[in-house]
Amino acid sequence: MRARGSGLSAGATKAGGVFILATVVMAIAAPSVRITAALGVIPLALAMAALIAFGPETRHKQLESITTT
Repeated sequence: MRARGSGLSAGATKAGGVFILATVVMAIAAPSVRITAALGVIPLALAMAALIAFGPETRHKQLESITTT
């Protein structure tokens, strides 16, 4: 469960980086740091929303009880 989550997190950060680079290359966003950072917030906000909606709470729980659900 935790390895899967960390892999998903790593993949999402790579996808966000590729998205920003592709956006700058396609000239949708001017190469301004402010606009690029603002566009970078979009995947971060989506990831946070997904974590809040689907991520299990693991604090004070045994690993066995988390992986069975």
